[in-house]
Amino acid sequence: MNKPLLDAFTPLHEQVERAIREAIESGALPAGSRLRPTAEWAADWSIHPTHLQRALKRLAHLGYLDRKPKKGTFVRQQRRVDRVAVLIAYPIEEERFYSLRHMVALLEERFAREGFDAHFFTDLYRRFAPEHQKAQPAEAVAASIRALHPVALVEIGFNTLYYPSMKWAHALPRTRLDAPLRGGELFLNVASFYEKAFVYLSARGITRVALVARESSSVQSLSPAYCYAETHGIEVTRNVMIEDRQPLMELDRLGREQLTQVFPEWRNLPAATRPEAILVVDDILMRGVARAWKESQPDRRWQPQLVVLGCKGIRHQYGVPVVRMEVSLEEFAEALVGLTVARLLDRALPPLPIGIPCRPPEPESGGVAPDQG
Repeated sequence: MNKPLLDAFTPLHEQVERAIREAIESGALPAGSRLRPTAEWAADWSIHPTHLQRALKRLAHLGYLDRKPKKGTFVRQQRRVDRVAVLIAYPIEEERFYSLRHMVALLEERFAREGFDAHFFTDLYRRFAPEHQKAQPAEAVAASIRALHPVALVEIGFNTLYYPSMKWAHALPRTRLDAPLRGGELFLNVASFYEKAFVYLSARGITRVALVARESSSVQSLSPAYCYAETHGIEVTRNVMIEDRQPLMELDRLGREQLTQVFPEWRNLPAATRPEAILVVDDILMRGVARAWKESQPDRRWQPQLVVLGCKGIRHQYGVPVVRMEVSLEEFAEALVGLTVARLLDRALPPLPIGIPCRPPEPESGGVAPDQG
């Protein structure tokens, strides 16, 4: 079999794994054949043996290989296993994304339990960014995803609708984590976060809240916030949507610039109409909110409670007092897999609040209206 075409963005062991898997599926490595010794193979491909060993270990876990002590590694007779492509925007190999690495392990285990083979594509924001197209065109990345022939997509922080080279994927069932609801795909929203947040705010006697979210958050994904607010007697008096169609790393700057103008306006409102709390629907947005709050020169006239929705186990330092409403990574993984499998196997949807028919008010001037889906 041929040496894999290496690229600068995909971890080496994943590229090696993909090359071996494709050779098995194409018949270049037939069932029952014994693989070459690892050291010899690695030297031939000019890679360190640990990358090859890691790839072989995962392929054995997925059922492609049978590793027999003192005899070698053999190709198994293949049975057809439907594949799910998990598209992740972030470079999970970096230390700051350690929680997403844990999420990947959880998703892999839960999809395998349901009889699906999950394949992960990471760092996609950077790989699809225009400045990196000379190193590896977006079409090549999209083609490697398409070559899997996935039966469904799971998108974490990545939106295939924004990329022409991923147009082929729009017809597939898609489960999205905190992203727009369009084209009939299933959607996991953060309703459980909202419920916790409004129970907390209600218990503290707060009656007016401002909501800060991404532009890409749809009416369906934000509607639970307004419904839970109404249930607890809280009014969402202000609504600011941060434009997020730029790379993720721009959210800090965009949110800070927009909110640095909005916060002084809110401070000058009559006391009876000023928000008593600011609910931020995204961990990453919260960093921009915190910077804007400090730059807008807060004073004693207005000291709202800052509340952010996020995942347990993720480290954050905002520099201002913030209350976090959290859901565990395990809960997210179960929900993502449950929604995807329900769609594929025509099962009843799991008991998740995935859309409540309420319509939010118009955003503040300077914000962007929520996506209508």
